[in-house]
Amino acid sequence: MSDMIERDSYGVADDENASQALLAYKSQMIKFFVLTGILIFFFAVIALFSALAVKSWRSGLKACVQTLLLESGYQDAVVGESVDLQNPFTVSAAAFELSGCSYDKAVIIRVTTAFGPAPALFLYADTAKAAEFVCFAGLGGRVEKTLTDSSRNSLVKYWAARIPYVLAGTGDKADE
Repeated sequence: MSDMIERDSYGVADDENASQALLAYKSQMIKFFVLTGILIFFFAVIALFSALAVKSWRSGLKACVQTLLLESGYQDAVVGESVDLQNPFTVSAAAFELSGCSYDKAVIIRVTTAFGPAPALFLYADTAKAAEFVCFAGLGGRVEKTLTDSSRNSLVKYWAARIPYVLAGTGDKADE
């Protein structure tokens, strides 16, 4: 009788329960690692496409700024590399080096107008620490004329005064 194996209520020996439990645990761990691997793969693919999209977006924006400058009478201006903005305006603004004209940088920034948000192009001179409004991008005809005429006083002056602070670091006048 000492050779008898103890059995549980299901009639399965303890050694068999342990091995079945280990197999079930191993199966669950394999499923977990496969799922985790799939998730890591998808996040890596998303990060890769995001990095590629930023480069494409900047080159497209650079071409747009160059076109706006040509249309606005700055034929000699050449748009160079993008400038990293280290402030909260990075979501709403982009800056590029300029050569071939009296300005050092071109800044395109989203401004709120009576017709909704619109991208405005400014040119900035490092020596004068001043910005000059060029035009609104992506608008045409009567809307652009109305917006430009009505914005000359307050909106354009406000953003022209803010551009040096946007390029300086934080976009805050307290950093003077």
